[in-house]
Amino acid sequence: MTHNWMSITVCGPSRWVDGFFVGPNEIYTEEPGTHLRIISASRFQEYGGNDDEIKVRAKVELPNAQHKLSLMFRNDDDTSDELRNDLASRPEEVGQNNTGYRAALRWVVDMPERMDIDLDAGVRSELTTFFRARYRWTTPISEKATFRFTEKVYWEDPDGFGANSLFEIDRPFTQRSTVRLASEWEKSEEFNEMKRDWYFNQSASVYFRLGRQSGVGASVGFDGFTAPVSAIKTIRTSVRFRRSVWRPWFFYEIEPYVFWPREENYKGISGIVLRLEVQAGLPYD
Repeated sequence: MTHNWMSITVCGPSRWVDGFFVGPNEIYTEEPGTHLRIISASRFQEYGGNDDEIKVRAKVELPNAQHKLSLMFRNDDDTSDELRNDLASRPEEVGQNNTGYRAALRWVVDMPERMDIDLDAGVRSELTTFFRARYRWTTPISEKATFRFTEKVYWEDPDGFGANSLFEIDRPFTQRSTVRLASEWEKSEEFNEMKRDWYFNQSASVYFRLGRQSGVGASVGFDGFTAPVSAIKTIRTSVRFRRSVWRPWFFYEIEPYVFWPREENYKGISGIVLRLEVQAGLPYD
């Protein structure tokens, strides 16, 4: 009952917005959709590194607004992991980036098959503005491997311009397992002012599908900057178990991890992250 109330109350207004923008000669059969994710996470780490966070991610699709527009919202202003998959994120930073917000209007550009372009324009913390353009291209490179390239160009007030490139190769080994290799590079005016030059993040992940309701992912990777000296900032590895329980829109996760930060002379620090996630939407499949 609570989930139905959430879907109707939070997601129902998208029906009104979609109807408001429909043109007199435009009739679309596709239902307007909203996707809402609420993720609660707790981190327990050695040496007093415990913390909590709640993330909200909302997307309101407006198919009758030229069949291309959607509204986006998130309750934090950290987009450092926007291009990466979940396993390439940083579990040791859970609870450290809870400030700010970000809201945008997204326009999806019509592109040929295997290509995607979308543009975001909106507001962020302290009523500053931002613009982001993202391009994605996917192509097979062998009978079993797929290559994906993603490029993000952005401008943020007051930090300035930046560009982020992500290269990924996916290769399934069995019907239930897949390996992903990822290489990410980013350069921005903010990094230049900090005299950091390029940011890099390299990772390798493997996914196992345990059934219709659960899966396991494991990853190892490192990130750092190329200036003032080229050095690895952090090495990390984690194993993430995710399962749907009770309802198809309710998930829990368990992620033990170890990371080796440069500021601690690469001394190993271990921890675990526990997550609960609720999804809602209209329509919900």
